[in-house]
Amino acid sequence: MILSRYRSLRNLLQDHVKATNKQTLQLGFIKRVEYTMRLLKETVDICNSMFAWPNFFVISASVLMVLNFIDYILFRNNLINLYETIFISFIFLSWNLFGTIVLIWKYDSVLQEADNIVGLSHDLRWSFEGRALEELKLEEFSNFLIKNLPTFSAAGMFDIGRRTILKFGTFILILQYDSVLQEADNIVSLSHDLRWSLEGKVLEELKLEEFSNFLIKNLPTFTAAGMFQISRRTILKMIGQSENSFNYSVGGVGRDLWAELVPVACAYETYFERHTVLHYQIYLEFYQKFLTCVVLNMLKARYKTIKHFLLNNMKAMIRRGEFPLSLIKTVEYKMHELRHVVDLYNDIFGWSTFFIIAFTVFEVLNYADYAIFHSFRMTFWTNVVSNIILWSWTLIGTLVLIWMHDSVLTEAARVVALSHELRWSCENANNLEELKLEEFANALIRDLPKFTAASFFEVNKSSILSLLWIVTNFLIVMFQFGLANNLLM
Repeated sequence: MILSRYRSLRNLLQDHVKATNKQTLQLGFIKRVEYTMRLLKETVDICNSMFAWPNFFVISASVLMVLNFIDYILFRNNLINLYETIFISFIFLSWNLFGTIVLIWKYDSVLQEADNIVGLSHDLRWSFEGRALEELKLEEFSNFLIKNLPTFSAAGMFDIGRRTILKFGTFILILQYDSVLQEADNIVSLSHDLRWSLEGKVLEELKLEEFSNFLIKNLPTFTAAGMFQISRRTILKMIGQSENSFNYSVGGVGRDLWAELVPVACAYETYFERHTVLHYQIYLEFYQKFLTCVVLNMLKARYKTIKHFLLNNMKAMIRRGEFPLSLIKTVEYKMHELRHVVDLYNDIFGWSTFFIIAFTVFEVLNYADYAIFHSFRMTFWTNVVSNIILWSWTLIGTLVLIWMHDSVLTEAARVVALSHELRWSCENANNLEELKLEEFANALIRDLPKFTAASFFEVNKSSILSLLWIVTNFLIVMFQFGLANNLLM
């Protein structure tokens, strides 16, 4: 959406540059372009405040998953052959990297369109070369556009653009070099373990000491054209010298501290491998639900404002004996605009709402399957408490999300109910006025909001019962299969 706005503005400015009369400068058009660029800059700032942390975690999760998979392919894939390795690698890397690369490319496309707009402003300035006043105004115009160029950031830690792909590709490559160095260090450590296992035997200890020294002398080193060695510390140096890092003194202290903490963190490698992606997933799911509820609360507040506006003005106009024609037009316009906002909401959050509800169903079924068929080692009360906690963690957020959708619909329905009260309150209205009031009520009914989950189904209070119905039916099927398996065994 932001890309289309910048593209439309670029096309508008391009057409203006082509059709510009070199004798006159249209200041009104320049002001409109400046105003639009300023609004788009504020929109980008809002986008950063809403999606900065999700962008950071999406990119970080992609890097970690790719590293984890490469580590598995290089060092732990003894059970699969070469062709299976290539096929699985292609599928997995495409699955994890494609979406992130497309996301970064979309951000970069917005930046490219904004740069094109600045370039067109320079073309417009050169077309008035030799005319001092127009050149001065167009120079201010170009400078204003440059100041309002968009910048996308991942939680303020780094800017997102085309170079982000190269930076994280470099990050992955360096860590693969470092994994080779770590394997070599592990070999040296095993030589020391072998030496200590023969402690007390002088001749064997001497030979093993020579063996360890030989391995140390032949440890591999990777260099970049002999200028510096490539290892894990290379990433830390890159971070310390990046354009978005802290000053060099603070960056240096953090870099050295991180270099000391990395070996300690590696001791918990198994925990991170098993649970890091899960924690990212839980955080992103919570953030998405929270963000959606905030937007729904804003919509609910707008409908509530219309309801109070209609109620207060309706009572005042009836008390004065006036026909509320201006009130009808105002409320009808606001409800129509809010319907467009709800349609835009469905376009933005429809798929995420669908996946949240679907994910909740699968999670509840997964927990139910474990509680019914796989919790033999747990006591009854431990099983009950653990399942209540797990089900609550998954269900409460989704139920609140559905309830927020329904609360918006309820506020809109109250506005429609007030329109009927207004119609019944105007007892002395003539036929034309009654017709206008009837058209007003029908217009509000047509503009009632509808929330959909990617157009698959409507989201309202009945969705809770539908969700429970799906879970119950699947539980019945699972229970029947479980009984059948027990009878066969």
